[in-house]
Amino acid sequence: MLQVVDDADASVRHRRRVFATAPFLGPATFFSHASAAVLHGLPMLATRLTEVAVVRTGGGHGAINPTLHARRAVLGDDEVAVVEGLPVTSLARTVRDLVRTLPFVEGVMVADAALARGLDRGGLLSGTSTGRGCRLAARALLFADPRAESAGESISRVRIWQAGLPMPELQQAFYDDQGNFLGRGDFWWRHFKVIGEFDGAVKYGRLLKQGGTTDKVVMAEKRREHALENQGYSVVRWTWDELPRSLFIPRLRRELKSD
Repeated sequence: MLQVVDDADASVRHRRRVFATAPFLGPATFFSHASAAVLHGLPMLATRLTEVAVVRTGGGHGAINPTLHARRAVLGDDEVAVVEGLPVTSLARTVRDLVRTLPFVEGVMVADAALARGLDRGGLLSGTSTGRGCRLAARALLFADPRAESAGESISRVRIWQAGLPMPELQQAFYDDQGNFLGRGDFWWRHFKVIGEFDGAVKYGRLLKQGGTTDKVVMAEKRREHALENQGYSVVRWTWDELPRSLFIPRLRRELKSD
């Protein structure tokens, strides 16, 4: 079952492990895979953050123990970087490593974030076109969409596709009859006039930073939803807890009249 990272606690703990491990690394060793993802700010599931991951480009062998997963790899000069003073695989190399090895839903989550950061889809596809995991990488990269604004939205989109529901438009802006902006919907099914909203702590954290208390933010969201409903739209909301077993899908299916 997915153990999603919403409050970033797992990422914070993993980052601490990475910094604690750094002084003990040998030469020509770079943080990679999930550890590099954390340093680059890519989303990862909590289950992927139980061990520090590195690649060794010099001597030595790969090794796995309860706290460290070391791989052997050849890295080009453009495939390494320094992030927060630590040696790490570059953003592009990190993404290529992850989409080759992660299950489809997690690969999409990473690929969405990578494209949103400005990485080129064609370049990533070219860099993963052969070798182990190439088909897995291609599936995730071709499905990816840079408009996804959070890991939860990425996972939601995969769940919608897996359920056989019509695929939505993303980040649609809505206005009332007077042209006043009502807000943006995470997912939009135009034909059905249905808006899908993934409610994660990241979204509410962003709204709280804009000012106001939790109660005010919740009330503002309710007013926005009522305004959208007054325009004839249906709004379906779901949270992190509903993602692992796709518990939101039946509600969404009813609204889309796809039974």
